[in-house]
Amino acid sequence: MHSVLSMMSKMEQETIHETSLQLLEEVGVVIGSENVRKMLEAKGAKVIGENVRFPKAMTEEMLGLIVHTFPIGAYTEAYRKQVPSITHPFSTTAGYVPYIYDEDAGKNRYATEEDLRQLCVLADASPEMDCFWPLMMPGEYTGELQEFKATEIALRNIGKHVQCSSASGDLARYQIEMAQTVAGGSEAFRKNPVLSLLSAPTTPLAIEHGIADAIVESARAGVPIIPMSLPQMTTTSPATFAADTLLVNSENLACYMIAKCAAEDARVFYASDAGAPNLFDGGIDYENCEYVLLSAGDCDMARFYDMPSAMGCSVEYKDFSTKAGFERNIFRCAMKLMTRVDVACWIGTRESCLSSSLVDVVMDLEVLRYAKAYFRHFPVNDYTLALDIIKEKGPRGHFLDHDHTFANFKENIFTDKSENSFLFANGFENYRQTAKEKLDQILSTHKGPEFDSALVSELDKIAAKAEATLKEQ
Repeated sequence: MHSVLSMMSKMEQETIHETSLQLLEEVGVVIGSENVRKMLEAKGAKVIGENVRFPKAMTEEMLGLIVHTFPIGAYTEAYRKQVPSITHPFSTTAGYVPYIYDEDAGKNRYATEEDLRQLCVLADASPEMDCFWPLMMPGEYTGELQEFKATEIALRNIGKHVQCSSASGDLARYQIEMAQTVAGGSEAFRKNPVLSLLSAPTTPLAIEHGIADAIVESARAGVPIIPMSLPQMTTTSPATFAADTLLVNSENLACYMIAKCAAEDARVFYASDAGAPNLFDGGIDYENCEYVLLSAGDCDMARFYDMPSAMGCSVEYKDFSTKAGFERNIFRCAMKLMTRVDVACWIGTRESCLSSSLVDVVMDLEVLRYAKAYFRHFPVNDYTLALDIIKEKGPRGHFLDHDHTFANFKENIFTDKSENSFLFANGFENYRQTAKEKLDQILSTHKGPEFDSALVSELDKIAAKAEATLKEQ
C-alpha cells in the first residue's frame, strides 16, 4: 500500500506511445549538431537537412535497451542512492535562478559564488535534501563558464549527488572530468556517478547543437541524463493534455535515441517540467492545477517504459504566516510528490523560479520532512493484517495494551512533535525567523566533505583549463 497520483489508463499510455512513434517517423525532430545527425543516420535514422526522422522499427529496437535502474552516486557513501526510488521521491533544489532574496535588505540581488557555497553547506547538512541542483547561478560569471562554476562549487562543497545543466559538448566534457576526478576515475564514476546532467530539448521538437553534443558526451561517460521537456499548453504545445503529453513523450524518446546511438548502456531519465502559462500575462504558472496533472501523466509514461523519472515539482506562493498555512504547504507538497516521480526538482524557488532564498530552502525542507509521511509504504501481509490479534480481542475489544500496537504505532502513525519541529515545539512562532536561526546555526557549524590535497590540486587544474577555454567562447 502506498499513495500515488495517476492520470492515464494503460490504453491511453499505449496511445501516447504509438502516436509518438508515428510523430518521430513522419515529422521528426530538428537536431542542430551535424555530428549527431551523422551518427543517427549511420544507425538508421533518415536525415533531411537538420530534420531527423526515426523509423518506428529503429525506435522500438532502441527501446529494448532501456536501463531500468541505475545508481545516482555521491562522494559521501551514505548519500548514494538507486533509481527508481522504492521509498519516497528523492527531492532536490530546482535551478537555476539569477536572484537571491537578501533577508537584511528585504529585496532581491544577483546571486554570487558565496551564496551558492552557503547553499551547498545547508544542503549537505539537511537529511531531507536527497540530491542537489545548484539552485542559483554565480553572478560573477556568464555563459557556459557560469554553468561550469556552478558545477564546480557544488562538487567541491557537497557530498550528495549533484545534478547540473549542460548546454554544450565542451562544457559537458569539463563537468564530467571534474566529476570523474571526485569519484576516483572514469571507471569508478560509472559505478558511482556523482553527477547527472540536464540537457533539455527546445519544445516543440528541436534539440539544439550544444544540447545534442552534451547528451552524446554524457551517454559515453555513463552520466545519468535528464532530457527535461518543457512544453507549455497554448504556447509551445497545443492546448490539450493529450498533445502536451505527446510532445513530452516524443522529445524524451528523441533525446533517448541520441543517447542510445552514442552508447547502448546510456542511463537516461524520463524528464519533464510541462505546464500551462498564466493566460493573463503568458508567464510560467506553477500554481495552476494543470501543472500537477501534467506531471502525473508524464510519470505514468515513465512507468509505462519502466524508466526512472525526474520532474519539476515547484511549490511556490507559500503561506508561512500561520500554522494552518504551514500545514497547507505540507499538503500541497505531498500532492505534487504523489505523482511518484523518482527525482523531484522543486526546493527553494520563489517568483516563478526567478529568485531564491536560503531561508526559503530551510522552510521548504521543513515542509518536506512532514510531507514524506505521505509516502510511507505499508505492507499487507499476515503480520500487518493482524487477524489473529483481532480474533483475540474480539468485538468491542481494544488494542492499546497489546504488544503488536507498541511494536508498530511509531511506523504507522506520524508522531513527530520533537523540539526541532517548526509546527509543534512552542506553538505558533515567526517561522521565517525560526528558519533564519536554524540556517545561521548550520552555516556556522556544519563541515562538508573533506578532500585530500592531491584531489584538490587535480580539481584546480581542471577548473583552470575550463575557465581558459570557456571564456574564449
